[in-house]
Amino acid sequence: MYSTRYRSFVFILCSAVCVFFLWLRTAPAIADDSQGIDTVLLIDSSGSMKQTDPKSYRKPAAKMFLSLMGEHDRIGIISFSDSAEVLADLTGTDRKEGLQRLNRAIDQVHSRGAYTNLQAAVSKAYDLLKQSPRRQKIIILMTDGKMDVGDREKDSLLVTELKSVLVPDIRKNGVRIHTLAFSDQSDQELLREIARLGGGSYLMARSDRSLHLDFASIFERVKSPDAIPLINDSFVVDDSVREMTIMITKKSAGTSVIVVTPSGGELTARSHDQKIQWFQSPVFDMVTLLNPDRGKWTLRFNAKEGNRVFVVANLKLLTSFDTFFATKGRPLKIDAWLEREKDQLNVREILDQVVMKGIITLHDGSRIELKLSDGGTGGDVTAQDGIYTAMFQPLETGDCRLQILAEAKTFKREKEFRFTIIEPVIEKDPGIQTQTGGQETQSLIPDAGRDEPVKWLLVIAEFLAINLSALALWYGGRQVLPRIWKSRNRIRGGK
Repeated sequence: MYSTRYRSFVFILCSAVCVFFLWLRTAPAIADDSQGIDTVLLIDSSGSMKQTDPKSYRKPAAKMFLSLMGEHDRIGIISFSDSAEVLADLTGTDRKEGLQRLNRAIDQVHSRGAYTNLQAAVSKAYDLLKQSPRRQKIIILMTDGKMDVGDREKDSLLVTELKSVLVPDIRKNGVRIHTLAFSDQSDQELLREIARLGGGSYLMARSDRSLHLDFASIFERVKSPDAIPLINDSFVVDDSVREMTIMITKKSAGTSVIVVTPSGGELTARSHDQKIQWFQSPVFDMVTLLNPDRGKWTLRFNAKEGNRVFVVANLKLLTSFDTFFATKGRPLKIDAWLEREKDQLNVREILDQVVMKGIITLHDGSRIELKLSDGGTGGDVTAQDGIYTAMFQPLETGDCRLQILAEAKTFKREKEFRFTIIEPVIEKDPGIQTQTGGQETQSLIPDAGRDEPVKWLLVIAEFLAINLSALALWYGGRQVLPRIWKSRNRIRGGK
C-alpha cells in the first residue's frame, strides 16, 4: 500500500503533466505573431534580364521593399533561372544585421541563367514557408519570361502541375502569391492565373524604371499603411503623424531631389539631419523621418507621378476592401472609416466635415469618381455609423487602380489599391476561391474552414492532456480527496 503522501505526489505530478501538455497545445498560438508577415521574394536571374532590366533596377526596388516592411516581418530571397537558389532564408528586418544580410543576398542576383523554371521557383518558395508559424505568408514572383526549361513538352507539363496542383495547394495552406510581370515577353496570362488561383495580385510593370512603384503597390496591399495624398508636389502633415516615409520617383536617372520642410529648409541626399534615413537609387529616393514638422511639405525635381507619402499616425483611414480580382458585371463594395487611437471615429462634429470618395482609374486611363456616403443607402448598411460606402459595377475587363480619399480641413488620408477585372470564372474546386455578393472574399488571414496541415505533436499533446486529466481527476477523487476529508474531520474532532 502506498502512503497518502505518495499518492498526493502522484496526483500533483499528473496535474503538472496535464498543464505542461496544455501549454504545449497553446504555445504555437502564442508564438504565432499575427502582426508579422513572412515573405519570399522570387527574383528572375535568367539571361533575358540583361535586355529587360539592363541596369538591374529590380535590385534597389527589392531593397526598398525590405526597408518598408515592419519590425515583426521576415523575408527570404530566392534567385531562379534553370533552377531555384535560396540566397537568404527567412530573416527578420528589425535589426541592421538582418537587413545587411538580405541586401547582400539581393546583390547576388545575376542575369546569366539559360532558362526560366517558374515551377521550381514557386516550389522552393513554398518549401521556405511550410514550417512558418505565421498566419500571414506571401510569395512575390517577379519575372520577365515564361515557363522554359528547354523542352516544350516538359514546359507544358510543368505549367499544368503549377496551376492545377502546386498553386492550389499553396493557397489551401494559407499562402498568397503575388506576381509581377515586367516585359512583353513574359507569359502574362500564366502570371495572372497564378495570382488569381494564389489569392494575390497581378501587376504588369510599365518599365524597369517603375519596378519600385510595383513593389510599393504590393507593400500597400500587404501592410495597408496610411498615406497622405500629394497635390501639385505638396502634402500637409497634421498633428497625428508620428513617422513619415516619402518615396520620390526621380524625373530622370541620377536626378537629385529636394524635400522642402514647412519652415523652408531644404533636405537632400547629401545634406540632411543624421536622424533622417535617406535611401538613394538612380530612379527613386526614400526618405524616413520621425516626428516630422507639421505643415506643408514640397518635393522638387521629381517625376510628378508615382510619389507616395506613407505615415504612421494616430488618425487612420481604414477599409474592408481587399479585392485583387473583381468580376465583370458584379457590384463591388467600397467602404472606408476613420480610426483614432484604435477606436472607430464616430464623432458627428468631425465626420460632418469629412469628404470620403473613391477614384477608380480604368485600364484606358479614364477615371470614375464615387462619393462614399453614410446615409444608409447605395450599399451603406447603417446610416450615421461612421462607415462610408459606395458600390461600383465594373463593365470592362482590365487592370484598375482605386484611390480611397478622406479629406477635411485639418487632415488628409488616402489608400491605393490595384486590382484586375476579369470575366466570370467557374471554379472547378470551390475551395480555392469563393465569391460573395460579386466581390471575392480575400483576406491576408487564411480562410476559415480550409484544411490546415495536421500537426501531430499537437494532436498527441491534446490526447495525452485529456487522458491524463481524466486519470488525475479519477485518482484524486478515489484516493487522495477521501483521505484529505478524513484528516479534516479528525482535526475538527480533536483526534
